Amino acid sequence: SVIFEFELEHAEELKILIFDAMGRMIEQQAQQFQVGSNQLIWRPDYDLPAGMYFYSITGKRVEWSGRLMKQK
Repeated sequence: SVIFEFELEHAEELKILIFDAMGRMIEQQAQQFQVGSNQLIWRPDYDLPAGMYFYSITGKRVEWSGRLMKQK
């Protein structure tokens, strides 16, 4: 699992998208978050192969993206 920790100035719904190295979306989630410190925990429903993955977290007022490395 992956834990994303972040602060929000406004309560809002955020959408997280996970992509594989080929750019294919492999997972999406949406969740409501409150003002202040928050955690979003991503637990894939299946065993992903080792490799690089990318994420995008977006809402009305925020947009974050980055990469993740899954090791065996």
